[in-house]
Amino acid sequence: MTHDVFISYSQKDKAAAESVCLVLEQNGITCWIAPRDIAPGVTWANAIVRAIEACKVMALMCSSNANDSRQMSRECQLADSHKIPIVPVRVENVALAGDIEYFLNNTQWFDAFPGTIDDHAARLVNAFRDLLTAQSEASRISAPPPVQPVHHAAPGPVMADSPAPAAKSRRLLWIIGGAVALVLVVLLVKFFGAGDADSVGSPGTAQIQEQPKQDQLSQEAAKPEDPKQEDPKAEDPKQGEPKPEEPKPEEPKQ
Repeated sequence: MTHDVFISYSQKDKAAAESVCLVLEQNGITCWIAPRDIAPGVTWANAIVRAIEACKVMALMCSSNANDSRQMSRECQLADSHKIPIVPVRVENVALAGDIEYFLNNTQWFDAFPGTIDDHAARLVNAFRDLLTAQSEASRISAPPPVQPVHHAAPGPVMADSPAPAAKSRRLLWIIGGAVALVLVVLLVKFFGAGDADSVGSPGTAQIQEQPKQDQLSQEAAKPEDPKQEDPKAEDPKQGEPKPEEPKPEEPKQ
């Protein structure tokens, strides 16, 4: 479960840590604190590691007791390795030392003294709220843009007797190809048939032209022979007989 603030403290500063947790949660800032938030049956080490990984900010209760706490040093190191901001909350006027000084030497701390935690509640809440807002803004800027879901239209029902689109396309191409081939064959037949008719002539025309000639020859053969058409050189029976002399006209008397 994600939470805003992980509270790290020494057992000797438990009262101060619980007061900080109460002030923050009363102002809408969620906190994780041991042992309250460790589930039964879960080891402390595992619970603390998961809680630090899930938090946004660590509140480290700094005191002379914290300087001597090895557990707080490990928690501080784990938060630093996950790049989680750490806010040193000093509950007494003491300088940081040891491992905690190593990790927090250049970090601005928050002084929760003199007085009690409640005396500094308003400043404490504002400090953590501002830091959480900055963290949220930085995460929003660095986060990649959300991937828009792609909505695919549900396929319509496919009729059992309807061919697939690919089969329809192939059938249409075959029909078009067959029609084009048929047209080409008809044009070729007409083209070459017209050329043969011009060069050779059709048999029907030749028969029509030869028929009148045959009829004319048949008519001439059927005509009877004309005796006047005989050879003029044939002998005439009357040509051997002498022709009678014609009487001379008399001369008129003077």
